[in-house]
Amino acid sequence: MLDADALERVLVRAAREGRTVSYRQLLAMAGRRVGPANVRALVRVLAEVCRRSEAKGEPDLACLVVRERDGLPGEGYFTAEATSGAPRDGDRRARVARAQASAFAFWSESER
Repeated sequence: MLDADALERVLVRAAREGRTVSYRQLLAMAGRRVGPANVRALVRVLAEVCRRSEAKGEPDLACLVVRERDGLPGEGYFTAEATSGAPRDGDRRARVARAQASAFAFWSESER
């Protein structure tokens, strides 16, 4: 499985390039296939990346990890969003688009 450092590098690169990454693509980078256990393992590492980003005051990177079928993050993303106290105005797609735009803007302007 990708470790938190490797996953963060992949997501920062995606943000700089203004694109999302699917769960399938991330698992393939780790030599894994999509399946419940592998997705759960990936989500645990993604949660660590999110904690790091939040601690550094950086925008969310988890919003960049999406399902191929609909281009949205998995249900866990929205559960975490609800428990974080983040504003939940608008529909899911609009909230994700705003979060992605924030990540794209931050990382495209950042020298990190």
